[in-house]
Amino acid sequence: MNNEPYLHGVDDIDVAFARLERVPPPPGLHGAVMQAIGARARQRRRLGYVLIGTALCAAIVASFLLGQQLRISGAIDLAGLALANVDLFLDAPLEFALAVAEGVPWLLVLPVVVCFGTILWATRLALTPGVRLRSTGR
Repeated sequence: MNNEPYLHGVDDIDVAFARLERVPPPPGLHGAVMQAIGARARQRRRLGYVLIGTALCAAIVASFLLGQQLRISGAIDLAGLALANVDLFLDAPLEFALAVAEGVPWLLVLPVVVCFGTILWATRLALTPGVRLRSTGR
């Protein structure tokens, strides 16, 4: 027979929980919470729009610099050669890809990718739903 009292009886915590009563919330709590939620949503949307604009401007500048570097390194000419001579590309696609990869300035590709990732993330912030406060008639 099991003589462990905590498995068979009512302890002090059960008694304390049984005596709990519901307490009404303080007056005006609902309105204060709704205003705080609305203010936070507006702040998130504002931050999202600022981030989208900043990342878009940075992506434009980085893309322009990347295009210039691709033109200087000859990667664009190599890609044009592959498009003009598809048979040459199909004979050695791995060598062609390695030749293009050597001409790509990877330190400029990284900021462009980060900018577009930031735009996607900031779009989530900018599309934060607004909270509409309505009168409850009280």
